[in-house]
Amino acid sequence: MNNSDALISIAMDSPDLTAILISGRVIRDQRIFLAFPQEVISEAHEGSGKIIFRLADPAQCAHPSILKRWWHAVRAGGLSATVLPLFSFFVFGIQSGWGWSLPFLFTSVLGVVALHLSVHALSDVEDHLRCVDIPMRRSKRGGGTGALQQGWVSAGELRRWGYGMACFGVVLGIPAVLREPLILSWVGLGGLLAVLGYSGRPVGLKYRGLGDVAIFLALGPGLAVGFCWAVFGTSGLGVLELGVYFGMAASAVHHAGNLQDFEQDLSRGVSTLATVIGFRNAKLLMPALYLLANVSVAWGVWQGWFTGWVAVAALVLIPFQWRLCARALQASGPASALLESVRPATVALQLGMAALMGIALLLG
Repeated sequence: MNNSDALISIAMDSPDLTAILISGRVIRDQRIFLAFPQEVISEAHEGSGKIIFRLADPAQCAHPSILKRWWHAVRAGGLSATVLPLFSFFVFGIQSGWGWSLPFLFTSVLGVVALHLSVHALSDVEDHLRCVDIPMRRSKRGGGTGALQQGWVSAGELRRWGYGMACFGVVLGIPAVLREPLILSWVGLGGLLAVLGYSGRPVGLKYRGLGDVAIFLALGPGLAVGFCWAVFGTSGLGVLELGVYFGMAASAVHHAGNLQDFEQDLSRGVSTLATVIGFRNAKLLMPALYLLANVSVAWGVWQGWFTGWVAVAALVLIPFQWRLCARALQASGPASALLESVRPATVALQLGMAALMGIALLLG
């Protein structure tokens, strides 16, 4: 066998497939080769398809630095989508006159970051093992970060990292739970179930059409209430409304990805909210999410929980939201070039919404 760029096919029902996907390696002619999944020839959920792997000699493979590999693999750049809302919740609590503790603030932020990293890692590993992120022959479109497919880290390493971060996040949350056991024991249990059940078997919320709901609750109201009880020892309807605002923004990012992956998810037997309601209705959901986000802000201003600065921040972002939604609504199908820019735009808009909201709360 040549020592580079050899191709092999492994049947979807082969008992060796899982081991190859987890280790990223295969033994041929008494030699160890890196195995890079290239494409799925037929639908994975039928169990009769094959995966094409490209084999390469480990000595001839150049990888980025270990820091770059792991930064990419765990999606560390996406942490701003969590940290910026935490800043808004913290500012809201300060403006409300709630007392706080620096140690609880530190452990709470670090715990949320750890759990977020855990979700990213475990989700990518499960997608990899289910062959969800491996391109189909007819589309050549894959998913995920690509770190597993390029052999930067193995699925086994990333899974150990994910469980390690989950344990670290739980340990960091123990002091706050001991201080407020009645509320935070339930919030913490729900958060841990969301982390492990989002992609983990046997639950797999993201594969059963419940991923959007989990994203909204975990990165919206659940995050808001849990963080405030941990840091301030209290919460309120105002911060809950903030959570709804950020939860809708996070759901829009997730939903944009599902729109683009619509055909691939259908072919792999993955149920998302988009595949359940159909592509046409799924497009309409995008403006509905941003509408509900703005309604939550308007309600908060009406109730006196937010100042006029918050309303101004929300109004400034509406044209950007509408432009993005118009692009999604014009898409003729999942393969439309218009959708290529929608998901990055939702990520940028999510960060913009969080940053402007934080500034508005400071001004208020």
